[in-house]
Amino acid sequence: MNQEAKEERLLALRRDLELHPAPPAPDGSPQWTISDPLTHTFYRIGWTEFALLSRWQAGDTPAALCARVHAEHGLDVGDEDVSALQAFLLQHEMLQVGQPAWTAELLSRRRKAARWGLNTLLHGYLFFRLPLLRPDRLLAALLPMARTLASRPMLALYAVCTLAGVFLVLRNWDSFAASMIDTLTPTGVAGYALTLALVKVAHEFGHALTARHAGLRVPTMGVAFILAWPVLYTDTTDAWKLESRRARLSVTGAGMAVELVLAGLATLAWALLPEGPLRSAAFMLASLTWISTLAVNLNPFMRFDGYYLFSDWLEVPNLQERSFALARWWLRERCLALGDEVPEHLPLPLRRTLIAYGLAVWIYRVILFGGIALLLYHVVLAPLGPLLALFEVGFFLVMPAWRELREWPALSRRGRPTRGALAVAASLAALVLLLALPWSTPVMRTALLRPAEYAQVRTPEPAQIEEVLVREGDTVAAGQVLLRLRAPELDFDTATAESELRTQAWQLERSRTVRELLDFGGVAEGRYAQALAESRSLAERRLRLTLRAATAGRVTGLEESLVAGRWVTPEQTLMLVVDDRRLLVETYVEAADQSSLAQGASARFYPDEPGRAPLVLRIAQVDAHATREIGDTLFADRHHGDIPTRVDAEGNTVSNESVYRVLLEPADPTVEALPRMLRGEVRLPRQGSSALLDALRRSLAVLRRESGV
Repeated sequence: MNQEAKEERLLALRRDLELHPAPPAPDGSPQWTISDPLTHTFYRIGWTEFALLSRWQAGDTPAALCARVHAEHGLDVGDEDVSALQAFLLQHEMLQVGQPAWTAELLSRRRKAARWGLNTLLHGYLFFRLPLLRPDRLLAALLPMARTLASRPMLALYAVCTLAGVFLVLRNWDSFAASMIDTLTPTGVAGYALTLALVKVAHEFGHALTARHAGLRVPTMGVAFILAWPVLYTDTTDAWKLESRRARLSVTGAGMAVELVLAGLATLAWALLPEGPLRSAAFMLASLTWISTLAVNLNPFMRFDGYYLFSDWLEVPNLQERSFALARWWLRERCLALGDEVPEHLPLPLRRTLIAYGLAVWIYRVILFGGIALLLYHVVLAPLGPLLALFEVGFFLVMPAWRELREWPALSRRGRPTRGALAVAASLAALVLLLALPWSTPVMRTALLRPAEYAQVRTPEPAQIEEVLVREGDTVAAGQVLLRLRAPELDFDTATAESELRTQAWQLERSRTVRELLDFGGVAEGRYAQALAESRSLAERRLRLTLRAATAGRVTGLEESLVAGRWVTPEQTLMLVVDDRRLLVETYVEAADQSSLAQGASARFYPDEPGRAPLVLRIAQVDAHATREIGDTLFADRHHGDIPTRVDAEGNTVSNESVYRVLLEPADPTVEALPRMLRGEVRLPRQGSSALLDALRRSLAVLRRESGV
């Protein structure tokens, strides 16, 4: 095929190719765009290529073409220029070739593409398009109204309304932010979904109508699916036919302009409307449109409107492909000093911009595809979720990096490692070594210093203090009465129940002695039993209002405000009865740390209370079994603890993940007694472990768990 491509006769151009004027190059030279309607792709060419193509005749010789171009355009071109252009046209299949070798080459390309059919199928879940509408007739009917709505006076009106709306919202920002909480309901979520759909329809018609206004054909409108999420799209790729950069920017930015107009008007409507459904709808439209426009559509790293705006602004078509080529060249030169020619000669500021953009896109894709992989792993049911996550990382991150790095050994023989490359390699080697070596790093956890035996004294139900029988610091015996409480409502219920019990007892006695009531004896017995059970239940409740010490010890934490007549609730700890002859420090650790803690190892407790010295401890017990129940809410994250928690259906605070309890005791058993429990941090000694090996073990554990082995 290469032999035939270099024949002295020119091959015929395909007749369906289109040539359109393009904006000037950065150096001011004229440019043109070749449009291929079969593949719907566009290629930018310069003055020399245009001159050759405009005089291209099938069967002619390169020398004759060069002479004709020189005579008519005054350009000095040679056979190598013609050969390079013909090779470019062959590569992109824009020539009519009848030779068997070229047919074999095309078949080889098709077979190679077919071998990647599985990748295409796997990639299909990530992105595919579904055309729904050929909108040219509809756009022609809507265009007069659209021109009126997009006139300069109307645009000025939109700007004034937007500024006024933003000003009014900033003055009432607290109310605007609070509306978000009010709309987070099932009905509100459905409203957001409907609003988003309507906004995106308006967005796409903004693109389509602007393209139609510029004289372009809009072949299709439809829906694209990204991770099975539907996203509307409009095919405006013909915008590259526009010579004016301003016209192209208008087509690309029209969708976002429509969204910004809607957001501005909705913002003003929210500020002016009274409370009600219309104001809620205006809030949904404003908040959702601002977010979708500024956070999503303006993103230049994905092929949304922001990318095409950035590409048009730089006057660089095929922005990502060209940026990647330059970034790859820059990376190789910085690491291997190959001395290769730059992929394309551009002004230095533009070249630096494209290199920085290419590197930024690579970093963004690592974050994006890594996040998608995590989403698939956690959302999609096993085993499909882990498999899709593995494919996502392997196909979109590992394989592109591997395809590049596998060429470096051969490339390194042509060049030499630079100082920067050696520094990077040394840094990576040092990092791997640091991760591989077993390091002994301490574990800092929230901890509670408390007596080994203690009991919290609480009322079983809301009640009023009748009598306090102990004082702070008193020593009490197990079962000793500490407080007497009373509940007036309970007293009333008790009196009512006792009266009902006497009544039912009298009726039961009569049913046994009066002949006419003998048939009702069973009913009377049932009523008496029910009244008796109610009376005993109330008596037990009254008995529990006499609070006793559950264990022997010392009274602490008794507030002076606990006096007769004060009301107390079950959530209050009225006092503690502690046996402070032995102290313990309690904490909880994660599974990754549990196996590295050794019983008897030394630790240190740092109290939160200023002025108290750290306490030297030793590990007394490490639970072998995990738990989700934590002994005190002070360990919970909502109280600035380490453990992420939630409240279960029974109202108990439980850990989101399984944790292990660790008990420690003072190394000096003669440590002074505590007036109360103290919170602080404990520093636990963790046995040396390799972060790299730990990560490998966790990965293998996840694979084993997900595979069911």
